[in-house]
Amino acid sequence: MLYATTPKPLPLTLHSSSTQAAFTLRPIEPKDDVAVQRIIVETLAEFGYSEDSPATDPEVAHMSRYIASHPKAKYFVIEEQATGRIVGCGGLEPLKGDLTASQAPVAELIKFYCEFPYRNQGLGGALLEQAIAEATALGFETLYYEVTPTLFSKSLFVRLGFYFIDAKLGSNGHTHPEINIFVLKPLREGAKLPLAPAAQAYVG
Repeated sequence: MLYATTPKPLPLTLHSSSTQAAFTLRPIEPKDDVAVQRIIVETLAEFGYSEDSPATDPEVAHMSRYIASHPKAKYFVIEEQATGRIVGCGGLEPLKGDLTASQAPVAELIKFYCEFPYRNQGLGGALLEQAIAEATALGFETLYYEVTPTLFSKSLFVRLGFYFIDAKLGSNGHTHPEINIFVLKPLREGAKLPLAPAAQAYVG
């Protein structure tokens, strides 16, 4: 099982695994809101999702303000150093919904996307690793993610030690029928899972 270390100090310089181009991973700022909305909307449209998808969430147009107003929420962007273009984004927030008081705090990964030309270069992995470490530092017990099959990077989540689970957690308002992959990662040894793993569910 892989557990997170302390979050790396930001901003953090990343390099593409294929081109060695330099990128900066950093917290979102208000100036990034338009670019973040563009990435979210265009990526979901690329895969055929527009109605009843995260692209229609009200916070998408003002993600920096949404994050600033929600305690324990974090959101990051990946900026290409040569051009200043925002090419990826993603973050986490406390899981919304019906968890009982006896259940340990759960964070949900939110709106993780990367533009097409910048995929499969290690950037998304660096972003996810940072989110895992940040969630751990914030005191969450587990990290939850839900996604459609076409948007799911199974190899990445396998490498970082997520479990498949049988059912959706919380109530984030997303009801698209193709959102049918649910994964969960314990953030420390002995972490209490809010839902039992599915049969043959451990993918790490």
